[in-house]
Amino acid sequence: MKAVLLNDKQRDRIIKTVKPSASDYYSYQNLNLLTAVYDEEKDIYLTLSRYMSSAITRIGDNFDDYSFVLLTSTGCYTVSCQERAGEYLGVFSPLPLIIPKGKIEDMIRFYDESFSERRVLGKEAEKDIDRGDKSYTEWYLEGYFSEKGQNNENNGKKADEKSGKFCLSAIICFAFAAASLIIGASYHDYRMHPENAANYNLGVSMGIIMIIAFGVFLLTGIVILVLGKRNNNGRK
Repeated sequence: MKAVLLNDKQRDRIIKTVKPSASDYYSYQNLNLLTAVYDEEKDIYLTLSRYMSSAITRIGDNFDDYSFVLLTSTGCYTVSCQERAGEYLGVFSPLPLIIPKGKIEDMIRFYDESFSERRVLGKEAEKDIDRGDKSYTEWYLEGYFSEKGQNNENNGKKADEKSGKFCLSAIICFAFAAASLIIGASYHDYRMHPENAANYNLGVSMGIIMIIAFGVFLLTGIVILVLGKRNNNGRK
């Protein structure tokens, strides 16, 4: 077992599991996005997500409450426990057949005991970061939420552009459908004079072609409108 630095991919998995709120400092006050404990045997990582001392809870029992995040190759899980005098109670394993409860207890204990080692790792990783008086987690989440918001805004603009293209395409199809009816109607007089075989045949042919064109353009326009509506619904 050893103390390690987390990478951005792991941080993203942790954030999506813990779901801290950008407007609620207490939702990530104790969240550690910088370092973790790594177990080579099981290829799993563990880091702290929440801590509440017995002095704050004041529920009568002299227990400190902990929540940890466990990263495995198959998923990311939260693990809660209570600690008193170095004893960890209420630990459970989300994957008991793969990761025994005792392994998680060992990792939690090592996490506490490796504080100094993790602190040295963290300071080395932060030496080129200007985070002011913010904690690493607060600084990281500030950028994370900002980038996420910007991505959402950009996605929204792209979706609006896509919706506009759907609408324009449908209008063009309906315009061609209307033009097909007008062109077909313009040959109506030809069809009224069967004695002129050439003009009559032309009028009938153009009438049939324009009716078919009208149907194709009308149906295409309706399909585009339906797709555009689904696109808008998918954004909600």
